[in-house]
Amino acid sequence: MGYSREQIIEKCKSAVKEDSTFETFYAQDFVKNIGKTTDDNSIFYTEVVSDFLVSSDNIKLLKAIESKSRHKVRKSYNVHHDGKLPKDPKHTNEKVIAIDLFNQSLYEDPLDYVGQIIDYQTPLKSVRGDSYGEIDLLAINKEDRLFYILELKREDSTESLLRCILEAYTYYKLVDIDGLLNDFNIDKDEYHGKIKISPIVFKKNGDKEGVQYKEWKELKEGKRPNLSKLITELDIEVVPFFLSKRSNGCTYDVTID
Repeated sequence: MGYSREQIIEKCKSAVKEDSTFETFYAQDFVKNIGKTTDDNSIFYTEVVSDFLVSSDNIKLLKAIESKSRHKVRKSYNVHHDGKLPKDPKHTNEKVIAIDLFNQSLYEDPLDYVGQIIDYQTPLKSVRGDSYGEIDLLAINKEDRLFYILELKREDSTESLLRCILEAYTYYKLVDIDGLLNDFNIDKDEYHGKIKISPIVFKKNGDKEGVQYKEWKELKEGKRPNLSKLITELDIEVVPFFLSKRSNGCTYDVTID
């Protein structure tokens, strides 16, 4: 079933009405949808959503998402993940890929551009009823003095680039940055102003381009102006990384574009 531009706008308004904090906006089905509107002048759903978000009131609300520190309930962000894989791991599974990347950067060299993966599935919830999930990956690039909050998507993901960016941005806003850096013994004075949010997605899905990689190329070609404007409006730099699976199926090369 397709939707018109007006129907997508109504869905945006309904989502904001249900959650004016914008904490769960990224999780809406229409945010991850890569389709186009049914209007005669058909445009990407995500272009309609991005345009909705960059309006003055909505961008202010998005930027005003409040930190929900786990420290208030005496919980750490560092739960000491050890890189242990589940029994019979499927290396196409998003959580397994995250562990693969953690182990690769731990036992081989730091990942190109990204640096050292220091954690995966980093918890955000303070109480069980919190609606948000986990940060897929955290990384520190000591050479460039940068700290990354990474949103990972598996090879066959059909979720939009907008979804990746909004999810990473929401988690960046929700997390207590000073508490996070402290829990991983990172100098907050050195890294606090050097946080970036990054989709880390696959360049290829079989013989085809990965969905998010294709959308990033389109953005750079000027075909997604509203998403480009939204990224500019956010108060943090967005730096996508692109994965290519090596022949062993569980280690990866990382590039930028």
